[in-house]
Amino acid sequence: MVGDVQRLVKLRVNASGTRLIGHVALLQHENRISDRLNDPEALLLLDTVESGDYGAQCVAISKDAVSYVVALEEPDLLHNVRRSGAFQWVTVELIQPNSRLTGELFVPNGFKVTDCLNDDRRFVNLKNVAFDESAERYEFLALGKRQCRLWAVLGADRAA
Repeated sequence: MVGDVQRLVKLRVNASGTRLIGHVALLQHENRISDRLNDPEALLLLDTVESGDYGAQCVAISKDAVSYVVALEEPDLLHNVRRSGAFQWVTVELIQPNSRLTGELFVPNGFKVTDCLNDDRRFVNLKNVAFDESAERYEFLALGKRQCRLWAVLGADRAA
């Protein structure tokens, strides 16, 4: 696996209310952090951890415990995808056990919002994310679907 590592991506992970900052190794076939989050492995390995009280250089986090991930360094691949017109962004509101947020959900053309929510990926990609009752704002965010209790589509006509 070491020979397959393409690059390290720095990110912030919120797992069961604990925030950690560290690096995740992306492999040759992975272009974005969401590729790593949605692979079949149950654990996310966070290396060179900069925060937390674990006294360890790396930690393994259950992906089921991850609420959201913010890439602090992300390759500039989204600009090419945006130009292609291969998808639409649908505004959604999400309620997690301890927070509420709004953002725009990535929905490929020809798909419905429910197709994205019911597929086998553990995480969905959002942009322009705002957490209610907080100053937290993120341009892009990977959100754990299992952590959300309610999804509300705002502007459902765009989701058909």
